[in-house]
Amino acid sequence: MRNQSQLFFNDILSDTVYRIQNDTIIPQYCFTYPNPMNYAYFLKDGHEEFVKSCIEKDARLRNKSFGATVKAISDKFIIYSFNSNFKKHNGIYSIASGNNRVFESHSLGNIDMLDPFFVDDNKFVVVVPMYLVKDILPDVDVRFTDPEQPMLLKYSIRDF
Repeated sequence: MRNQSQLFFNDILSDTVYRIQNDTIIPQYCFTYPNPMNYAYFLKDGHEEFVKSCIEKDARLRNKSFGATVKAISDKFIIYSFNSNFKKHNGIYSIASGNNRVFESHSLGNIDMLDPFFVDDNKFVVVVPMYLVKDILPDVDVRFTDPEQPMLLKYSIRDF
C-alpha cells in the first residue's frame, strides 16, 4: 500500500502495519480491536495452516478478531478490514490520535463505502453503481438513464 512516497504493508498474522524505508522494515502502526486472537499460536504453523483454519471456521478463531487487511492509507487515516467471529468488519484508524472506529461491513448501506480504490489529497475515492446512490445519499437528486452506470464518490473522514 502506498501513501505518497511511502510504502506500507501488513500481514494477516499480525496487527501491525509496517513501513518500508530503503532496505529496512519498520513497525509503524498497530491496530487494536475487540477480542484479538493469539497470533503467536498460529505463526508456528505458518500462513497455510492459518488460512486452512479460517476456511474450516476453526473453533480456536471463534469470537476472535483477526486478519487485518489495509485498504487505504492517507496522511490522517488508515482504512482496514478484519474478521471477527468469521464476519467482515471495517475499521478506521486515526493516525493522529491512535483511535479506532469499527463498523460491521454492511452497517453503512448496501455498498461497502470503506473500500476506496485510491486516495486523493486525504479524500477517499470509491466507485458506486448509480442505483445505490439513493440508498447511500438519500438527499441527493440523481437522474440517470442507466442504473448500472458507475459514479465516483469522494469522501473525507472527520478527525476523532
